[in-house]
Amino acid sequence: PGEPGVAGWTIFVDEDGDGVRDPGERAAVTGADGGYVITGVRHGAVNVAEEPRDGWIQTAPGTGSQALSLSSGEARTGVDFGNRR
Repeated sequence: PGEPGVAGWTIFVDEDGDGVRDPGERAAVTGADGGYVITGVRHGAVNVAEEPRDGWIQTAPGTGSQALSLSSGEARTGVDFGNRR
């Protein structure tokens, strides 16, 4: 909490749960405020993850991805990631 958002990070729906963005997995790149929107995500259980970047260590979440359960048509906010150099 309280950390500024960072632009240029790729956030993706990890359909197969392997922690790697595969072809066809929906994704978005964070904007100047660190925000992102991924559209067309299926409802049900999904994992949202970020692509790692050289020189950075992910600090949150501890699992590396965020497990969500989405209802049909539901929008979710606050699915954030923490990183440090």
